[in-house]
Amino acid sequence: MNIETFDSPYKIIASDVNNDLKVKSSDLLLIRKINYGIINSFPNNTAWRFLDKSYDFLSPNIPWEQEPYKVDILLTNDKIIDFIGVEIGDVNY
Repeated sequence: MNIETFDSPYKIIASDVNNDLKVKSSDLLLIRKINYGIINSFPNNTAWRFLDKSYDFLSPNIPWEQEPYKVDILLTNDKIIDFIGVEIGDVNY
C-alpha cells in the first residue's frame, strides 16, 4: 500500500466514512464497497459535512477534538455565507 499522511483536516474528516472519529482500514473497505456498488451509502454517516470557513482547528491532525460541523445560517440580504463542504469519502477533493 502506498500510504501517505493527510495534509489537511478536511481530508481526515472525509476519510472517516464510518463516523467513529478514527481513520482505519475499515473506512477504506467501506469506500471500496461504495465504488463496487455493494452498498449505496455510508452507514452511520451523512454524505457531507459543512464547516465554517473561518473555523481554526486547534489540532489539525485530530479534527474531532471539537465539534466544528455546525454552520449556523441566518438569512439576510447583507450576509455572506462562507463555508467549506466536505464530501465524505472524497479524500482528494
